[in-house]
Amino acid sequence: MSHIEAEGINVRYVSSKLGKIERFYRLISLSLSVIRKNPSAHIFIVYFPFCSLVSLFCRRSIILDFRTASVSPNKLARGLRDLFSTFESLFFQRVSVISEGLARMLRIKKRKVFILPLGADVISSQCKKFDYPRLFYIGTFGNRNLHHVIKGLSLAIDKRPELASCISFDIVGFGYGGEESSLKELAGKLGLNKIVRFHGRLFHNEAKGFFDKSNIGISYVPITSYYDHQPPTKTYEYILSGIPVIATATSENSRLVSSVNGVLCQDTPESFANALLECVDRFPDYDSEVIRSTLADATWENIAAKFKRQLVNGR
Repeated sequence: MSHIEAEGINVRYVSSKLGKIERFYRLISLSLSVIRKNPSAHIFIVYFPFCSLVSLFCRRSIILDFRTASVSPNKLARGLRDLFSTFESLFFQRVSVISEGLARMLRIKKRKVFILPLGADVISSQCKKFDYPRLFYIGTFGNRNLHHVIKGLSLAIDKRPELASCISFDIVGFGYGGEESSLKELAGKLGLNKIVRFHGRLFHNEAKGFFDKSNIGISYVPITSYYDHQPPTKTYEYILSGIPVIATATSENSRLVSSVNGVLCQDTPESFANALLECVDRFPDYDSEVIRSTLADATWENIAAKFKRQLVNGR
């Protein structure tokens, strides 16, 4: 994969060709080196296993950030990983988390926690046309049950056959366990080859065209205890791009999605089909600018400004 380049950001890499132990050693060493060369900077570490070693070897105050808890389907593995995350948080004076629910899940002490919510950039500023449905999904295929979405699409077309001639579904992303092949095979069996199109893995700047033209975003994660308090980034990305979203009714999605900017569904093909038809029926009422306004405070620019105030105030 190409190295990431962004204005104002200095990205340092550790070679993936090294062995795991050497790669980890270099990561810790590089982190300590960067910290020591920037004595006046605020230090912010997004959690990775054994990141507490950085805190142990550095006398500076460091903020530990959790963007997610473990999402392993294996209950024992998930519990052990979350327990270790909780243990490592003890080595940091301040901890930021993506949501209050995640803080409770990881049992982080309230006195050291502050909320640094998820957000997104406005990827598309175009006003969307709500004529015929153009569905769009971007993200990983792993542990997302996207076969429910494809089956639900088929059920919706069965209920309204006229959709078959005008609906489209663009999928951008990848999986590690043969998920794409399975999804393509399912789409073929259901006669959706001309409707469902796979585009592989793309960076968001490469996928901007899909954000510009689509008018229904799909934010589908299983409704489980380990996804419930972790808002999907794509929910923010679609809404801030003026796209109404069909999202599974996790606690966090339920907080973000309303009749103005989308439709909630359960994690079943039948519920997705009903949500899709409801979303299409609302097309005359949708307005991209109104949709964006529902999450206007969630742009990274606004979140960064709030985070800066929290750092200055020591909160």
